[in-house]
Amino acid sequence: LQNLKSQLHLVLRTKSQLTISFKQKQSQPKSVQVTFYFHKVSTVKQQFYGFLLAAAAVLLLLLCYLFKWPAAISIAAFVLFELALNAGPNLTTFIIPSLVFPLDIKAEGAGYAAFFGKFGAVIAVFSFPILMKLGGVSLALVVSVAVLGLGAFLTYFYAKKLGLEK
Repeated sequence: LQNLKSQLHLVLRTKSQLTISFKQKQSQPKSVQVTFYFHKVSTVKQQFYGFLLAAAAVLLLLLCYLFKWPAAISIAAFVLFELALNAGPNLTTFIIPSLVFPLDIKAEGAGYAAFFGKFGAVIAVFSFPILMKLGGVSLALVVSVAVLGLGAFLTYFYAKKLGLEK
């Protein structure tokens, strides 16, 4: 445990910035430094760009499949897809409802948002084999790009309508 403490340093600089740095040895300089900025980026923009980046990554996967590009590009596209989805829509599922709903129904609104997000994931899992039978991998990926694009559009549209964009 002491060795782990010497390798990992957490520094809370301000309310909205956390720096995590790793050291190889005590005498060596920092080898990796990751800084997270909290509340510096609008959660609506985070969700919007998460959807867009995820759609772009799935589109890249489609291109890799169609043109038989190297597997390394497909893996990188999938990693980008997962990163974009987890840093965008998956993370903001619980943040945006707290901005939208009034205090007396805030928990209920967050519950509905989580339910519909997970319900959409279940629908995707069950519709993938159907799409694969109807049109193969290409159709499944095209529909995924369209659904992610729709998510970005709805985020943008409702953020403007509700006055949430910053």
